[in-house]
Amino acid sequence: MKKAISLILTLVILLAIIPTIAPTTATAAEITASCYDSCPAKGTVTSQLNTVTGVLTFYGSGAICDGWGFETHGAPWASQEYRDIVTSIIINEGITSIGFPYSDGAAFAGYTKLTSVTIANSVEYIQGRAFFDTGLTSVTIPDSVTALGFAAFGDNTRLTTVNISENSRMTTIGAFAFGNCTALSTITLPASITEVGAGAFSRCPNLRSIYFRGDAPTVFSHPFVAGDGSTVVVYSFEKDIVTLYYESGKIGWTTPTWEGYRTQTESVTTANAIYITSSTGGTALASHDVAPKDTHITLTASPNSGFRFLRWEVESGDITLSTPNANPIVFAMPNSEVSVRAVFEPTTANNETGASGESDTGYTGEVGNIPAVPSHSFGNGRSTYTKGSGEQLTLIIQKDFSLFRDARHNGSPLMRDTHYRVERGSTIITLHAEHLETMDAGRHSLEVRFTDGAIVTTSFTVNAASDVQPITPALPVNPFEDVFGSDWFIDAVIYVYDKGLMEGTSGSPMLFSPNTSTTRGMIVTILHRMAGSPDVGDISNPFDDVEEGRYYANAVKWAVANGIVSGYGDGRYGPEDNITREQLAAILNNYSKFIEKNLPVNRDYPGFSDDTNISNYAREAVERLFKASIINGKPGNIFDPQGTATRAEVATMLKAFFDAVGE
Repeated sequence: MKKAISLILTLVILLAIIPTIAPTTATAAEITASCYDSCPAKGTVTSQLNTVTGVLTFYGSGAICDGWGFETHGAPWASQEYRDIVTSIIINEGITSIGFPYSDGAAFAGYTKLTSVTIANSVEYIQGRAFFDTGLTSVTIPDSVTALGFAAFGDNTRLTTVNISENSRMTTIGAFAFGNCTALSTITLPASITEVGAGAFSRCPNLRSIYFRGDAPTVFSHPFVAGDGSTVVVYSFEKDIVTLYYESGKIGWTTPTWEGYRTQTESVTTANAIYITSSTGGTALASHDVAPKDTHITLTASPNSGFRFLRWEVESGDITLSTPNANPIVFAMPNSEVSVRAVFEPTTANNETGASGESDTGYTGEVGNIPAVPSHSFGNGRSTYTKGSGEQLTLIIQKDFSLFRDARHNGSPLMRDTHYRVERGSTIITLHAEHLETMDAGRHSLEVRFTDGAIVTTSFTVNAASDVQPITPALPVNPFEDVFGSDWFIDAVIYVYDKGLMEGTSGSPMLFSPNTSTTRGMIVTILHRMAGSPDVGDISNPFDDVEEGRYYANAVKWAVANGIVSGYGDGRYGPEDNITREQLAAILNNYSKFIEKNLPVNRDYPGFSDDTNISNYAREAVERLFKASIINGKPGNIFDPQGTATRAEVATMLKAFFDAVGE
């Protein structure tokens, strides 16, 4: 049910408000743009955005335009639409500067979905705020770069790894260049560095070590300064925990302190190898092949088709992985070689629903290594349900949520979201009162299974109806740290979460990620669950790209059989593709017909200025959903039929849809 509603919510996203881009050419998947006429770099740099993959690629020569003030300076990629889509940036040979020289133009500031950037070895300058406040976790700065501008990588709170090679030509790290990079724990600077600006590493509470390959910098302007640099306010806790390492024989350094900071002599070039192996069923990679002590190493496992990642195993090295089932996972490099193995297991059934075809325990690891039973207890110490009370039963299990597999009542599988919901923190199972009402009075067993083989078995009691007064449900609250009272979508997000239609994307911190997209596979899964997850029986799979065993496989077959979706017409459904606004409208319209619900007519349909861009199959759907007040247009009276929908937009559309059909 929860995922079904998420699918509908994605449809609602069709109406999201996103500024338009001024493309020179456009296809369904790509937008090619260049600077506006007012831009000094007009004609020298061209960008190409793939709206399906989220990859933004730059070609040409010279400087990439500034981001801020794009209406006058001419950078179309600074619009909110790009920020909502781009996950990866590729800057090709020929580009010499990211932002104009000596500027503070924030070329890609605010690209919070950006997780990868590739910079060609022709770029000499990364200008002010170029990558300020992005989603980057690691970055490799090419040897050609000579200077980082003011706050060039500032406010990147997820950044753990900065790679600068010993052959780098970099001389200057500007003021606040890595300010507020709260996850950064170590960085190695090349011998060419002569200047480290004020506040370059301010508000980096986890920074423990800075390795210098060369002589002491001639300019070292209080890199841990607070404020705007006009006053020197050093964070004492940072000054106490940071150590500056330098190589013996280099000029200008003193021990045990230098410029008030603790120092230590250590060979910066000393680094140890990281060896990654894997079991049958997938591959694994490390962010570094070799690394010095304290470097943050990221391991990423990639399962093959028919397999899933199970856990990491440390084969050698002085490290402890606190959450070995996390993927990806980050650890601090010890002063020794490290060898880690990724373990995969076959997936023979739908992990989401706990379908048949797997072993009784669901564990396919080595015999004898089944984990111990984790501690668990019922919420508020209550393991009894009295019919008519309207209360729910909650079981709290002290085990990582990502390992959850399924739940069973008296030996029979329970349907997730219909019979119960599962949440993070650690693993919280809540049995819905509606399902508890259907059970006979007496003792019942509840079994919760995890993918590493752990099984929790407990029991609860259902009592016959009594004179107990129903408990008035508490008003829904906002559990998400990235959804605020001033957000236009807050009511919709709380609604879909409270109804079990959409979950958060992270448990610690609790995040909703309102600006991320929704896929076509997620949407049909939501609708399938809304319909009660009907059995697909012998329904055949008509699509080449829908693999059996994937969480959306049964939902896709059901949706095709009931006329809710039809695919691209070339044997593909595109389950991993982000759903477009017109696709979402069409699917939601078809679903309303499937459940035999008439949509209300609340207003006339005046038409959009880009009506001619709406595909024929979606025209009726757009008009019906607009008249029912389920969808709206964007500024300029456009519908943007090929635009993608964010999770916030999907939540809004789902709420509007269910309000309209009375469910």
